[in-house]
Amino acid sequence: MKNLGLTTFCVLIWMAAVALGAPQTEDHADIQFYEGLRQRGLFSIVENSLQEQLNQESLTPSQQAYLQLELSRTFAAHAEQRLGQEQSELWKLALTTAESSMAEAEETKWYSLLLLQAQLVPLQKTCFDLFQLQLSQGNTELRSRITSDLHEHLNKLRQLEVTLNRESREILGKYRDNSQNITPFEFRSVQK
Repeated sequence: MKNLGLTTFCVLIWMAAVALGAPQTEDHADIQFYEGLRQRGLFSIVENSLQEQLNQESLTPSQQAYLQLELSRTFAAHAEQRLGQEQSELWKLALTTAESSMAEAEETKWYSLLLLQAQLVPLQKTCFDLFQLQLSQGNTELRSRITSDLHEHLNKLRQLEVTLNRESREILGKYRDNSQNITPFEFRSVQK
């Protein structure tokens, strides 16, 4: 029963983070398209399409950050469907893709989501390991590693939450100073 509670907790944390990481923007149709392909297991199509688009030289930093975010999400989803060395490589690709694109994306709307993605990939991997643990109940080494990893990732997510809260308060402060230039919707979304 204790494992079921930990699994449920892990799934809820991951689902909440994914829900928070899906912005309602003009790119929402693209996000749904890529997510639909990932759900169908068409990872190679998504990976090739995103890498092809990333090779275009006319991309803005915002477009590049968005494509890197989707590529990282695709590598992570692909890793959940593989085993062994290929899986390890996909987890690494998911993490390095998110982390490496954060520097160029700092001034875009995608920066916070890339930051969140860089925190979610290790948590997603740990949750995957947790499900594997349930298949091999007697593996105490794996159990202790997963418990340690979960605590580490949750602490990182708490630090990220503090950072994002601070940033949103700074943004809200800027809007209060210039409140005539903000819509009511923007004001409510920044307050949350």
